[in-house]
Amino acid sequence: MIYLLFAVLCGSSINLGFALAGKKNLDNLNTTLLNYIAACGISAVGFLMKMQGGQERAFTGHITVPLALFAGVIYLVCLLFVQKAIAQTGPSATTMFNRLSMVFPVLVSIFVFHEHAGIVRWLGIALAIASLIIFNWEGGVRFQGVLMQLWISGGFAELCNSLFARLCPQEDKPFYMTLVFGTAGLLTAALLLRRKGPKISGREVLLGLVIGCVNLGSASFTVSALQRLPNSIVYPTITVSIILLTTVIGVLFFGDKLERKHKIAMAAAIAAVIILNL
Repeated sequence: MIYLLFAVLCGSSINLGFALAGKKNLDNLNTTLLNYIAACGISAVGFLMKMQGGQERAFTGHITVPLALFAGVIYLVCLLFVQKAIAQTGPSATTMFNRLSMVFPVLVSIFVFHEHAGIVRWLGIALAIASLIIFNWEGGVRFQGVLMQLWISGGFAELCNSLFARLCPQEDKPFYMTLVFGTAGLLTAALLLRRKGPKISGREVLLGLVIGCVNLGSASFTVSALQRLPNSIVYPTITVSIILLTTVIGVLFFGDKLERKHKIAMAAAIAAVIILNL
């Protein structure tokens, strides 16, 4: 259970970290760069240790490299939308839409890989879509652009993770994560050079490194939990706990305002996540 706890804390800390960056008027792009430098550095250490452990080939999957390059681009796009959504709507709504992107790999598994769905899983998908509609209901459906952009980009990010788990050898993971975070980091650096923005402050360095560590730690602790507990316990527990924890902290410390429709949408989203993982 300790791995579940750490996975929830790390997963919640990513969005809350960028919410804190906005509150302290820190430059999000600078913080993003340091986040990827930290995550890439730690992943690279694991990759080098694997090579020094006597394995002549550190990666063997034919699609590992192109998938990692694509994932690196998507990770950055998703994170930029996360930052924008937090600034416009707060961490609570951002986390809900980001976490509901798990619908994408579920649909791909059903229609592309012919995975059996059943009535229960279709109910979960319907609830997830309903929660988005309820959240944006104002006498009609008016989707906030940034949240929908986040949902779509987050869906592709989740799809990359799903495709890696399904199509790539698991021993490729250290190399894959190094290339993913390295690609995202290089693109972030290119954006900074083009913008010629402000120099990186000490607070941005510190927060960026912390976010990078928890970003990588979230994946690592989730894997450790999956090695000890059934998937049906791990995924619903982590996702629902992150939504609830981020919502509570967003209301208490970041001034999030939750109307009745938002609470109903949150409840529907939590129910959808649980059902999709049954």
